[in-house]
Amino acid sequence: MSDIEISADDPELPTSVEEATRSDGVGTHQGRASPTFQPDTPSGMEVESKVEPAHTQTVALVQTTLATYIQSDGPRPSAQVPVETTASHESEEIVPATLDSQQEFTMGRPHVGGEVGDEDLPIQAAHFLSSFDGCEVAVEGNGQCAMLAFYASISNNSTRTLKNTAATTTQASEVKRGVYALMMANLRHDVELGLIDPVAVYHEHYPDHPFYDSKEAATSALFTHYAQERDRPTNVRVPSSFWAGPNELRAMAQYLRDPFIVLDVNRSGDAQVQRYTYKMHWLTNGDDHESGCYEALSGRQARDYLHACWNLHVLPYFMIRNVSERHFYGVMHGERFVRWRAEGDPGYAAKVSDSYEWKQAVNYLAPEEDTDPDSLNKLADLNNVNAVLIKRITMRERLNVVHARLGLPTLDAIGYDDEADLEETIAYEERTLHEALGIDQYASGSQTSHDGMSMEVPLPKRYPRASTGEMVEHAYFRLLRAPEGEEIDPDDFAQYRLVTAANMEAFQRWCSLFRPRLQIPSTKRRSNPRHIAAWLLGNIDALRHLFAFLPYPELEAKQWTLADLTKWGWIEVYREQTDAIWRITQDEAIRQDVRDYALNGTMQSARDRSRPVMHWPATANVGPDFDEL
Repeated sequence: MSDIEISADDPELPTSVEEATRSDGVGTHQGRASPTFQPDTPSGMEVESKVEPAHTQTVALVQTTLATYIQSDGPRPSAQVPVETTASHESEEIVPATLDSQQEFTMGRPHVGGEVGDEDLPIQAAHFLSSFDGCEVAVEGNGQCAMLAFYASISNNSTRTLKNTAATTTQASEVKRGVYALMMANLRHDVELGLIDPVAVYHEHYPDHPFYDSKEAATSALFTHYAQERDRPTNVRVPSSFWAGPNELRAMAQYLRDPFIVLDVNRSGDAQVQRYTYKMHWLTNGDDHESGCYEALSGRQARDYLHACWNLHVLPYFMIRNVSERHFYGVMHGERFVRWRAEGDPGYAAKVSDSYEWKQAVNYLAPEEDTDPDSLNKLADLNNVNAVLIKRITMRERLNVVHARLGLPTLDAIGYDDEADLEETIAYEERTLHEALGIDQYASGSQTSHDGMSMEVPLPKRYPRASTGEMVEHAYFRLLRAPEGEEIDPDDFAQYRLVTAANMEAFQRWCSLFRPRLQIPSTKRRSNPRHIAAWLLGNIDALRHLFAFLPYPELEAKQWTLADLTKWGWIEVYREQTDAIWRITQDEAIRQDVRDYALNGTMQSARDRSRPVMHWPATANVGPDFDEL
């Protein structure tokens, strides 16, 4: 197998994290030669509710564990199952029991295009859901179907229709309140990052209102709209201009602390798949800002992602959007929803009803199969590895393994449980938006600028890493330890694509943000730091600034030529030694003759004078005073 040089010029390597995750195969290693480390050159059935509903209690502002909604009790005996008589439910199918873990993945096989322009054939939504026992849940068409469908999915609603009970309205409204709280907290920074165009979005909600002339006014008005929607119960009809769109769905993923899948289904049942997640963004003041994001997946990418989830018994949350109806549906998974969460989670399994026949053995492994998960290479998609992971780590941890295997960012699972803190953040954001408009003449413009920059351009805060966690760190260390010219392990290739894309994204961001201050030369879209290595080595402060900004500086340094690294090392040594000389001249504790020699030595050049001080002939006998340096 031939060596492949690591270079961002490689057309198969992405230049951003989004591009890395959009590429065919979702960043997987698919039949191509493994790249090698070479330094670069400068070029269902109605079932009794499984938990006690919170009829009158208010759940947390932002529900992160969703324990209030997750069902864990067993199904009622068949004699007690109510018989539905509504005509619209007569054709409902019974939710099938959990499939045996050895049963094959049943998603339809996509057509693999072989010629240019030959695309994958569309995949039916039923194929995407069948392996996960997914069944559509109808919700009321009152303009808030997205929020109702979201609630139906995350609660694994027990019937094929979400009933409009008082308890349902209370709980769904609390979920909606949490989602809009995040939208309000994120709005100002989302606008700053260009994730939201407040002028366009506000006009979509209020088409009869003239376009705002200023972004600040539109942002403040949009914030007020979000505040109104946050307090509106889910059983109230709203106009079509208030229907949920991508911004609401992005916030749902951030609220959920899990990715979720939206299937856009046409009249033929064909599905286009969107995956909603969240990520960290770098603000110009150096702070990190988390916000939701989404990407459209090809049929092949969607199949690869869901197949990887199925292999590790990871059950994504789904929603369905019927394009022709312009209506959202939730998705229920019946018993599978409970079983897969019980696997690898003894605490949750203990709460599951004893009526489930599989409860006692849900986490059993034969002695010859049982292994400490930490001793395994979790990135290896092998049956024996997957069997241990399914039984020994929680589904949320297994999700991290899925993302790591596919080269997708792992997601922070820590939620926003501090209601008081979030309310304070919302109040602060409201004041800040008002100040930007000059509503408070005493406060407006009175805030000290914290853009993290000055005339001296201090070192920036590091760009957020695309993925974190012990498993990801181990893969990164393996990449760093790989000898020059050695092929990357196929299990680590997806992580290599991800970290390389993150560095490229950060470099492009660095160029756009700091070009005026640092006088960075012009670069192209696929340029990388090695393309301007000569300029960087001549501007060492900019070089230090860049490596302080890159999320994976060690990997970037690994790809530089030995000659450039050696030159950089000489420059750093020279700077350190000349700084040491200056400190000697300023230190009154040093003998005057040594200080004079350091200041007025007769050596030929500054480089000679900056050699290690023990080599200076005039200091050979200076005694203990100098030895203490």
